[in-house]
Amino acid sequence: MSFDEARKIAENKLAELEFSIGEPLAFSASDPKCVDGEWQFHYNTKEAAETGNPLAGLAGNGPICVDGDGNVRQAGSA
Repeated sequence: MSFDEARKIAENKLAELEFSIGEPLAFSASDPKCVDGEWQFHYNTKEAAETGNPLAGLAGNGPICVDGDGNVRQAGSA
């Protein structure tokens, strides 16, 4: 799976999460990583992503992961 394909799937999942919690979300500025065959996209509130203010961020949100077959899951937090 290409990065662009994985990114599109992750964007769709991010939109679902955004709708679910009623808060604008955005991917973090750091590049996504490919770990163990899946792309990991970290995200936070749009405000936290844009300002870096940790008080505006989410707690306990794991990355959106997309594997080589296009399956998407939300990983747990550390």
